[in-house]
Amino acid sequence: MTHTMGYDKILLMRDDMKNMNSYDYVDFIINYPITYKAGEHYLYSNAGFYLLSAVLQEFLQEDL
Repeated sequence: MTHTMGYDKILLMRDDMKNMNSYDYVDFIINYPITYKAGEHYLYSNAGFYLLSAVLQEFLQEDL
């Protein structure tokens, strides 16, 4: 997981999350347009790591 997913904007940082419902984060990340080819453009963002954590959370809860 790197900061080269292809977004053209820093996502899921304090300023863009303050008016967003936390239940909308995954939908926002998945539907935000990817401008660059993955691996070509570095941009620090929490989007990829948040998406990974949401997937892991769902996966781990299935085994409970």
